[in-house]
Amino acid sequence: MTGLSIYAIYSIVTTGFGFVLPTFLAMAVGFDPLTIGTAFLPFAVAAILVSLGSGTVEKYLSPKRMIQVSVVLFVVGLLLLGTVLSPTVSVGSMVAPLAVFGAGAGLMRAPVSNVSLSAAGNEKGGEASGILETGKEFGRGFGNAVVGSIFLASLYGGIVDQVLNSTGIKVSQTERSRLVESLEDAAQNFNSPGNSAAAGGLPKAVQGLLNRIVETAAVDAVQIALVLVVGFVLLQLILSGFLPNTRRSEVDEE
Repeated sequence: MTGLSIYAIYSIVTTGFGFVLPTFLAMAVGFDPLTIGTAFLPFAVAAILVSLGSGTVEKYLSPKRMIQVSVVLFVVGLLLLGTVLSPTVSVGSMVAPLAVFGAGAGLMRAPVSNVSLSAAGNEKGGEASGILETGKEFGRGFGNAVVGSIFLASLYGGIVDQVLNSTGIKVSQTERSRLVESLEDAAQNFNSPGNSAAAGGLPKAVQGLLNRIVETAAVDAVQIALVLVVGFVLLQLILSGFLPNTRRSEVDEE
């Protein structure tokens, strides 16, 4: 059960992160899909390479220790990323943070799967595999729903608050909520050519103000989302304390 919980949280972390960062890079920084994909290459490469080498690491470290090392890599990567994220962030400045985060993802996947399946034994291996897959899908859905929703709510709420503050308009909490909902609905097609043309027709002073508001709100929202992801990662660390501290080599010897 502990392994399944850690695996589900792993899916929450990677899926939530995979939603929040590209959205931020598109809205606040203005990266196109190709540039966003290029930015994520260090994450993908590190995750693949470390995952391929995790079998060797298992000979010297128990799954428990590997998971705990992964947690450290996750947290370090997120903290490094939090220091560089801004409306002017470059692809190069994200290489190290994303590589560290990717290394954590690659190192954790194998031991979490092994712990979850080994606990069930050979007779119930098929059932355990199905439950593990269910946990992964639950984590993906939860990551998108919770982490993504908090990020978007913080983003749109921040935009509304800054617009109201800059104009000096006072509204009730109910009216503010309606404005946030209206902005969320309008933002469904925020990047369409029609909206781009409409924004281009605004006075330059208004365009500048709008851009600064969106950028500031996006930075605040992504920082909140990253803190939430760190919280899930630390929950993995707590749960890992309940895992046995046995190396694969020791089990093979028995």
